[in-house]
Amino acid sequence: MSFVTAAYRPLWRKKAGTITGSSSGVIDTFSAASFTHADYILTITNLANTLTKSLKISVNKADGDVTDLVYAKFGDSINIAVSSALNAGQFELTMDNNEAFDLVWALTRIKIRG
Repeated sequence: MSFVTAAYRPLWRKKAGTITGSSSGVIDTFSAASFTHADYILTITNLANTLTKSLKISVNKADGDVTDLVYAKFGDSINIAVSSALNAGQFELTMDNNEAFDLVWALTRIKIRG
């Protein structure tokens, strides 16, 4: 009996950062070559840590197009928008901060396929 071992590829990744008020930024990016699906958990707070919001995001790639679904929003009223896109062979997850104040974010990616 023989066993085949594949190269180690992490299934999850944690990242964190800050997005200034009334701006947007890429919060995750990776090669889209073999990517087909990923799930995210995104937690957002203000700098004073008095407002908190959490989201679950699912992203799929099929036929060269990326679609995303944001659901399971809970927490305080923080005005943000999350979107996904393919850009020059890279997958990008972008967050728009529609608030006048800075936001701190923490992201966990669970790469399901690819």
